[in-house]
Amino acid sequence: MNINKLLANMILSVFALSTLVLLSLIYYYIRRVNLIVTPKAIKFKHHPQTLYTDKLRYVQGETIECYVNTDLPSTISVYILKEEKHLVQCYENIPVCRNQNYYHPKNGCSWSKTLTIDTATLESGLYIIGIKTEDQVKESFFHAIALVPKQQKTKLAVFASTNTWLAYNCYGGKSNYLDQQNHTIFKIPFKLMGKVVPAYLPTKRPHLQNPNDVANGHYNYDNVYDSFEFAQHPRREWPLLAFLYQNNLNFELYTDWDLAYNPEILNYDKWIFNNHSEYWSAEMKGMLKKYMEKGGKVIIASGNNLYRDVEFYNEGIKMGNQVSDMEITTKLTGSFFTEDGYLTLASYKIIERNHFAFEGITTTHFGEKSLYSYQGVTGASGIETDKINYHSDGFEIIAVGNNAQGPAHMVFKQTEKGWIFNASSISFANSVLVDENCAKLMLNLLKN
Repeated sequence: MNINKLLANMILSVFALSTLVLLSLIYYYIRRVNLIVTPKAIKFKHHPQTLYTDKLRYVQGETIECYVNTDLPSTISVYILKEEKHLVQCYENIPVCRNQNYYHPKNGCSWSKTLTIDTATLESGLYIIGIKTEDQVKESFFHAIALVPKQQKTKLAVFASTNTWLAYNCYGGKSNYLDQQNHTIFKIPFKLMGKVVPAYLPTKRPHLQNPNDVANGHYNYDNVYDSFEFAQHPRREWPLLAFLYQNNLNFELYTDWDLAYNPEILNYDKWIFNNHSEYWSAEMKGMLKKYMEKGGKVIIASGNNLYRDVEFYNEGIKMGNQVSDMEITTKLTGSFFTEDGYLTLASYKIIERNHFAFEGITTTHFGEKSLYSYQGVTGASGIETDKINYHSDGFEIIAVGNNAQGPAHMVFKQTEKGWIFNASSISFANSVLVDENCAKLMLNLLKN
């Protein structure tokens, strides 16, 4: 009798779990074909002044379409981020614009267009568009865009990690890390499988990396040297760009979309990947491989590289595998992210003293300073770090982080016609602005 009861309970449990899985799949399919067009929008602390643009990437000469939500007359300002932020355009007396907080899970917001911004006279670079009301001293909300060149004029291309911007944007209740759109019961089967509910991450929405960004002051673009422990991802890319401007190193800015679909980037002598280049499509990996075979020189001033898979669609990116193929990533970059050492910070120790990257660096250790700080500690090796593995053939470790656990493996590989350098650390890119020896290392790479 007890055995029969046990079997009956097991059958009921299996049936309940199967029903839950089936309902989750049906629910996901409905969301995928967009039968639900107004899911629950994220509720953030009262901040009615927000804006977004129709794209994150514009070519010089294209018109930026700007969509604004404001309860009070406002001013819209456009800045380029150089050594300082420079005002390039200003639009005053923007009238009250109240838009519904409906959010389409695939297409994003559909607010009324407020103004257009002409880019014909603007140079390639990273721009922020800010909004403030008449009673505010400075802007409290910013939206970042990348302006790519209409025609190549330099030999250096820098890639903004725009897929990372999208992956962390939780406006509308959905990022790759936050899900307030799907009911908890429908997330259970995915959690049991160690996965998240597949997500479309559209471009057309204000950038909100954390529901409390505005209240906590995470839109601080006052000074490039300010600490940015919790800053948004576009803000984290500013220090490396400021370093290039500071040293009169001409460059042109591109995006992850360009890395996937713009063959013009193959004509540059050097590429730099900035800060946190985590989310890659198959096309992006193919373009990097092609560039290396062509004899290109690559500087990966980043960590947690090529770690998650995405697909592009017309309105943004769609999440794929949460962990990319380690072999493919390592063969391209020499290392792969692991969680050990997460959030720790430290300097590097030079392993290959005679490497040209360390010319002029007289100390054994370097990279003690960074704009990143965690629990009062700074360093160029840290936050998230990548390490070598059994697929790192042809790469040599030229320096290693001094982190007690999970140090970054700074690696280098000479190819037939070019080379690839990988700092394997998120914190490295910002350190070049404040650490003398990291600056020397970067200049050695850029002048080689």
